[in-house]
Amino acid sequence: MPHARLHPAPPTPFPRSSKGGYASGGGAGACDKDVLARWFLTEEGLSTNKIGMWLGGANDLNKETLRHFASLLSFRGRSLDGALRYFLSLFKLPGEAQQIDRIMQVVPPLPPNPVSPPPHVHVL
Repeated sequence: MPHARLHPAPPTPFPRSSKGGYASGGGAGACDKDVLARWFLTEEGLSTNKIGMWLGGANDLNKETLRHFASLLSFRGRSLDGALRYFLSLFKLPGEAQQIDRIMQVVPPLPPNPVSPPPHVHVL
């Protein structure tokens, strides 16, 4: 019996390729930050490279999706380095410094300070 999908694939910047994986290109269409962020966190088979490139993008939808993506995560019970490793395991940081900077600016609050990330997290 085929496996039922929990979430239908949204109109996406990662359309399915003819080989069964996700390809790049296309437009986000009617997707919003919530749909994309939850899809990036739950859909199997997405390219972590493409997720990182999308989250580091400069347009408003990319930035809103990144902030929402980070807000959906919880780091309770994790050490600072464990929390940061977990956050960065969900996607691959893009190669451009500006994209990395945009991503690191929204690092969610990490232990031991539940209010905001320590300033040195951005340097790491």
